[in-house]
Amino acid sequence: MTRRRFLGQLAAVGGGLALAACGASPRAQSTAAPAASGSTAPVASGSTAPAASGAVATSAGARATATSAGSGPVATSAGARATATSAGAAVTPGTGQARQVGITSFMNWDDIKGTPIEEVLQAYEKQTGNKFENVPNPGSGTEYETKVRTMLAGGTAPDIMRVNDDYVRYYSIKDQVRDLTPYLKRDNIKPEDYYAPIYDFAKQPDGKYGAWSIGNQPRAIYYNVNLFKAAGVPLPPKDWTKQGWTWNDFLETAKKLTKGDQQYGALVYDDTGSEQTWAVNNGVADGIFAKDGKKFTLADPKGAEAIQWLADLSCKHKVQPERGLVEQGTTPNLGNNLFVAGKVAMIFRTQGTINYFRRNIPKVGDPGSFEWDVAPVPGNVDQKSEGSLICFAITKPAKNPDGAWELLKFMGGPEGSKIFAERGAWITAHKASNDFLKPGKEPPASYPANLALFAKATEFGTVVNFTENTENARNVYRPEFAKIWNCQETAQVVLDRVRRDVEEALSGKF
Repeated sequence: MTRRRFLGQLAAVGGGLALAACGASPRAQSTAAPAASGSTAPVASGSTAPAASGAVATSAGARATATSAGSGPVATSAGARATATSAGAAVTPGTGQARQVGITSFMNWDDIKGTPIEEVLQAYEKQTGNKFENVPNPGSGTEYETKVRTMLAGGTAPDIMRVNDDYVRYYSIKDQVRDLTPYLKRDNIKPEDYYAPIYDFAKQPDGKYGAWSIGNQPRAIYYNVNLFKAAGVPLPPKDWTKQGWTWNDFLETAKKLTKGDQQYGALVYDDTGSEQTWAVNNGVADGIFAKDGKKFTLADPKGAEAIQWLADLSCKHKVQPERGLVEQGTTPNLGNNLFVAGKVAMIFRTQGTINYFRRNIPKVGDPGSFEWDVAPVPGNVDQKSEGSLICFAITKPAKNPDGAWELLKFMGGPEGSKIFAERGAWITAHKASNDFLKPGKEPPASYPANLALFAKATEFGTVVNFTENTENARNVYRPEFAKIWNCQETAQVVLDRVRRDVEEALSGKF
């Protein structure tokens, strides 16, 4: 696929994307959000916070001064200049440039070392003169959510925290994150510069933006090209089609690529996106939860059939590693490591996994190196895939909300988005930055040649329907899924047993 065709394909997706859908440090910062247009808001330093319209106007030629590193200057009329008496020169609000805002604490749920996120944060420091403090993440998954909520309740949360896209609604309803609308208006962020389904994902029913959604990571099937060729198996399709790539085709391919317990043809069920993806593709239109957020539709017969199909890859067909090989306590990336070691031929993962594979698959010429690429999710009744939206929020207890916004604006704007696109991290919300995606221009072990598929995948996205109590519901049914994955009980038996409790959790009873 040529670069021109790839970019054209991405442009064709355009605004019609169908998406699937976190320490303390010394600061002298404002704790107030930007004031409404034409008003002023007091800040910690005693100066005036910038208004949503861009400034509190003063007479022509007047000068506005910020008395501390964390407070924004009072903007002046045309021709006026803004200065700061510490931490460098402040920039007049409304220009889109970073202000001097001091240190911003930032928390992601994974280690950022060596990732595009770290690269963007370092670029932010270099280009703006502002600093970030990386708060060690308190674990992943349920552990992360539990500790983050403890931090929020205790007022110790960092300025910025990574938010699971499924829980943006929860944090917004609980008033634990700040509305970004005043900042978006103040800095004249233009929605038309962004893909609407990503940009507006965090917009709540009341119009508030509970997070900054900066990208989408569609899921696809990664595969080891060398193992396919060694087994004489045709490569999967490169376009998003189920012609020759149905569930049965996928299973038969996996069988041909399996060699006892030395090599497995596929690994699918350890990515939680498989629940929604396979249910929808088996004809459960609503996926895991009904549109009203009250019914556990995954427990419908077609949903149970889909979950059983995933389990049978291990329990019946023996083409997928048993659960113990990919889930050992809190040890991360076991499934990814099996793929890196050439022990799994096909694996279901998000676009974000590219960078893990780039860092860990041996380079061309080194022992263990192999060529890898991506293919669409196999189709059945339908052929869709759940993507993961990349969301960051400014917490309600944030000590430096203005600094947090400057950092988020950099991450989601053209500067940060360019880096994320260049590294293949995700499809960026900022439209123009996707021009910097690099489909197949580096050696095989660096990027999948079919990188363009992720842009195409956004047309075939599926969304987990919003509920206020998604986490509580998952805490009910996911532990019980262990009995399915370990071949102890059928999917229908387990789903029938937990359905009532899940729906009570959805209703808020516990």
